[in-house]
Amino acid sequence: MLFIEQKTKLGVAYFNETISRLYELKEADLNSQVIVLDNMGLGIEEVSTTLGAILMQAQSHAIHHYASVGYVIHQLGISLPDNEFGFNPT
Repeated sequence: MLFIEQKTKLGVAYFNETISRLYELKEADLNSQVIVLDNMGLGIEEVSTTLGAILMQAQSHAIHHYASVGYVIHQLGISLPDNEFGFNPT
């Protein structure tokens, strides 16, 4: 079984498909109700939320990861072309 994490071309194609699908979203889609299932360590938990809330959380979480990567890069003495990489103004 191939995983996108192991094959660059597959990963790039998946990433581009995701971007395309995000651009197809309409504002009304953000209010769509979504059921999220997650194993929080004590079994499956279920919560109802909206697609907009999920996308906001994903964006915030991505910035968190960018900040971690930015910190490591800074510690290695490498400068990034964008000073705001991983910066969350909140």
